[in-house]
Amino acid sequence: MEVKRRSKKKSWEEAYDYIKNKIFKMKLKPGEMVSEYSLAKELNMSRTPVREALKKLEQEGLIISSPNGRKRVFILTIKDINDIFDLKEVLEVSIVKWAAERGSEEDIEKLRKVVEEMLRISREKQRYLKENAEDKWLRDWMEVDMQFHELLYKMAGNKRAELFVKNLNDQWQRLRQAILVIEGRIEKSSEEHKEIFQSIAKRDVKAAEEAMLSHLRNIRRMLLSVMKAFNFPEE
Repeated sequence: MEVKRRSKKKSWEEAYDYIKNKIFKMKLKPGEMVSEYSLAKELNMSRTPVREALKKLEQEGLIISSPNGRKRVFILTIKDINDIFDLKEVLEVSIVKWAAERGSEEDIEKLRKVVEEMLRISREKQRYLKENAEDKWLRDWMEVDMQFHELLYKMAGNKRAELFVKNLNDQWQRLRQAILVIEGRIEKSSEEHKEIFQSIAKRDVKAAEEAMLSHLRNIRRMLLSVMKAFNFPEE
């Protein structure tokens, strides 16, 4: 029985990762209906793990159910972004506060190296362009950005806050690349991360909070600008 339970969980995780990846890569588009039967057939598995995966994705806000029970990919609205960033501001400002207060000197040194790598990548755009590798430039930068935030979570030492922020980020992930490709955004974001790091390194809680708040509000403004330009629904 124990082996059977582990096998079932593995199938659930596989289905979850597969569907989530399709949503993020726009292979399942906003508002598109999702079918347990079709997904199970694609994955060559029963409908039970697919149903469990969809239930989890619905809890995370990536799948929504209509009154008739049909499931579809959520449609991000301007109100959604404002709601998400209202929460992100509260949580992530607290996270940098805790990171500044609780992070070890070793953690701060690791954060320094991550920021240096982030700045290096951001300044090498022309080299990537010459190699016709702009997509790689974006991927490399996003990887280091992820390392930066993972370190902040570790330093803050609040797992629940980390999980809440990651869930919120999943809900607007599809738009993230859209704003990062805007000319100069990666370079500007790198400098914003540098300011956050410098405040944490000085154990200056107020400055760290202000730097994170400014960073998040810049992202929100750019997102709303893009959404309005492409006529996203208000709510």
